[in-house]
Amino acid sequence: MYYDNSRPIFAFSTMCMILLRECRHERRASVELIADRLNVPSSTWEKAEAALIDFDFNLFCRACDVMQLAPSWVIHIGERYVAILRDSGWDVLFTKPKEVGRDDMLRKAKDFWKTDVGQGYLRESSIMVEPDLIRNVAAPLFRYALDPSYQELLDNPIAVSPGFSPTFSDRAEQGSMRSPSDPTFE
Repeated sequence: MYYDNSRPIFAFSTMCMILLRECRHERRASVELIADRLNVPSSTWEKAEAALIDFDFNLFCRACDVMQLAPSWVIHIGERYVAILRDSGWDVLFTKPKEVGRDDMLRKAKDFWKTDVGQGYLRESSIMVEPDLIRNVAAPLFRYALDPSYQELLDNPIAVSPGFSPTFSDRAEQGSMRSPSDPTFE
């Protein structure tokens, strides 16, 4: 197994599980629901999604079936992101990440999942849309991993006052747009 330790690395099996976790999240399915359909304990599915246990191809295929995904499509999307990440200086490993001691994509994914976008707010597109950097089509998770300015934007969102509207020039104009349910509504 050869890899450059100075470059970001990830395991392909982690990529597949990250894609499944994102699909589950997009479908707003709970860990418990997926685990129940797979007939495994919730803790097993949580560990599988977090790449804390060895990749189980059978479990992967069954989870794809539960989420109505073709395993070959998930692998295809994973391969497309592998090509993009390799072009951006990442090394992909087709081995267990535990043998390397780190998985930088999993670390980035965990950071991404703490952001508003990572938690499901403001999602632009499905994780399973084929990426195309020429047309600027990439799932937010991978934009987060590849684009430092996008990562900075998600990690430090700009706070917007609930009373602010860029449409009006002063507060008096903004105040005239109060809701009839507002007790001070005129």
